[in-house]
Amino acid sequence: MDPRDLAEAGAIGRLTRALMDVVRDAFDRRRQMEELAALDPRDLDRIQAEIGCDRYELAALVRHTADPRPLLDQMILRLGLEWRFMFAAPAQVRELERRCGACRARGTCRSWLRAGVNDDAYKRFCPNAANFETLAAPR
Repeated sequence: MDPRDLAEAGAIGRLTRALMDVVRDAFDRRRQMEELAALDPRDLDRIQAEIGCDRYELAALVRHTADPRPLLDQMILRLGLEWRFMFAAPAQVRELERRCGACRARGTCRSWLRAGVNDDAYKRFCPNAANFETLAAPR
């Protein structure tokens, strides 16, 4: 096979993965908006109080974010923080999830995680970098 064909196939594979990520994120947001709309008003009030936002902010948060857990879980494993994360305070976990869900660098994050390079480049794009350092700090 010609090396140019391999390069083209690699580019097509990367583009396909990126498009699948976008579609998956869109489906996740739609599902979350449907779940939000179906909530009992008392449950909605409790959720709003817990995360400290009003109904409009909560709807905007859901509309503009994707499920943070897949990337957050991968990052935690990659940084070797799985045990510390398991024992983190619930408020700290929610903060990690909130920042990850609202992150605008999801593509950069996915690329860094896929590359498998052991460096601290994530600190330049990850809104949770300081939180990860706090988790990693000796107690």
